[in-house]
Amino acid sequence: VLVLFAAFAGAAPVRAQSPEPGASPWAKHEFARVRLIAATAAVGTLPELRLGLEFQLNPGWKTYWRSPGEAGLPVQVDWSESENLADAAIAWPTPKRQVLLGIETMGYEGDLVLPVVAKPKVPGEPVKLRAAVDYLVCEKICVPAHADLALDLPAGEAVPTSLVGTIDQWRNKVPGDGRASGLTVERAALVRDPGGATLAVRLAAREPLRQPDVLVE
Repeated sequence: VLVLFAAFAGAAPVRAQSPEPGASPWAKHEFARVRLIAATAAVGTLPELRLGLEFQLNPGWKTYWRSPGEAGLPVQVDWSESENLADAAIAWPTPKRQVLLGIETMGYEGDLVLPVVAKPKVPGEPVKLRAAVDYLVCEKICVPAHADLALDLPAGEAVPTSLVGTIDQWRNKVPGDGRASGLTVERAALVRDPGGATLAVRLAAREPLRQPDVLVE
């Protein structure tokens, strides 16, 4: 598959100041913009901080899940320039299956928040978040984009920001083990035949399934 990259893909994003507490400025590109958001305006004494990488993609453009399929690249984040940060783990909401010219990918369109759980090295001390984000946006062409995001969370009471609902909304779209919705994978096996093999999955569901699908990673 030949993927065409725009010559201007490496151009520095245009930045604008964000008026919202708990949010970095947007890093803007021609086809998308991204920022870092937090559920609280300060760290409090929390052992974990709820964050989110918020994307807004132009109509018709998409980015990719952690396992993108036959093409594409997942969002990648380097947190190494952060201070007082022990770990930051991205959770991936359920993607959409997309097929174009016979190529199957899994990803997202429109607005997207990737929830992040961040663990301070020393709870209660300020955390300086520095996220170097690399992501790919595609329509008829694919454009690699880079954003350097900065968000400082000071010491003090962990007062919720106006963005906590947005982060929670997308956290609820992250697949679990199925128990909360009464869904169980009872068996998954390859069924071999002369033409190759088929993955057969047996499910048990509390409620009748409508348009069941399996995304294989």
